[in-house]
Amino acid sequence: MMKKLFFLAILMLVLIGTGLKPALSETKADIKEQINALDSLKTDIAKEQKIQRDLATNKDLLIKLDATIKEEESNLANSLSELNAECDEFASEAEVFNNAVTKHKAEDADLVNKVLSAKPVFEQHQADEEQLKASIERHNSYKPDPSNSGEVSAYNAEAQSLNDEKGRLETERVKLNSERQSLLEWGRRIDSEKEELQNREKTLELRRQDLSNRQEALTKKQDDLKWSREQCTKKTLEWAAMQKESNAKMNELVARLNSLLARIKHFSECPESFPTEVDLTNLNGAAEQASRCLQRAWDGAGAGDTTPVKPKPPFQVTPNQ
Repeated sequence: MMKKLFFLAILMLVLIGTGLKPALSETKADIKEQINALDSLKTDIAKEQKIQRDLATNKDLLIKLDATIKEEESNLANSLSELNAECDEFASEAEVFNNAVTKHKAEDADLVNKVLSAKPVFEQHQADEEQLKASIERHNSYKPDPSNSGEVSAYNAEAQSLNDEKGRLETERVKLNSERQSLLEWGRRIDSEKEELQNREKTLELRRQDLSNRQEALTKKQDDLKWSREQCTKKTLEWAAMQKESNAKMNELVARLNSLLARIKHFSECPESFPTEVDLTNLNGAAEQASRCLQRAWDGAGAGDTTPVKPKPPFQVTPNQ
């Protein structure tokens, strides 16, 4: 019986010894896997931090672009307000000009009517003067018989009548000349006003073209700013979507890191630390303790894989706020 018990004890020790090696080997592999996972997370987090730095830069650029567009929109609004004021002023000047043209045309038409009315009077006066001249020449060419008192009396009476008619025509000529002079001055004033109105019309046309060109330029600038605002809004929405996606990814990476640290937490209870060929300067907290615990397991097994773990460069995780 004692031999059987001894044999069974030896068998159990052999079974326990043979089962310990795979368990310790599996523990070692698991720790190496966790360290590799930490290294992978380090790379992924570094990449995402680079993306978030780029997004922060893009955010600053978008803010500057938005400020620039707002400034341009404000300047455009001021320019449009000034242009509208100038257009209103131009409209008032154009209305005054049109009234002046209407008045000028009315005065010109009145002058034409005056000239047309005076023309027959001038022509009649000229005809009367020519007739009087002929009558005077005829009268002067005839000499009455001095001995015939009746003939002399008739001759003198005709001379008096011709002289009276000559006086009347001379008076009428003075009046008509004065009227003609007034019409001529009126005509010269109308011509001067016409020339002035033509110059004002050219000036107003130049202003109208300038206002039209400025209006066209401001309208184009308005369209360009509208397009820029739409593009800025589009880029901002794209940036917000990318920022949201990056935040979600960063949160996921941090959650994965916390999960990974939780998975290796059960290795953090080892009380001893063994200076070995494993460089633990890159490990912190539970990960460092787990690696030291692994070293103790390796030393205790005495038959596991003694390949040293490669050191990992230090890194810092900044969870997304």
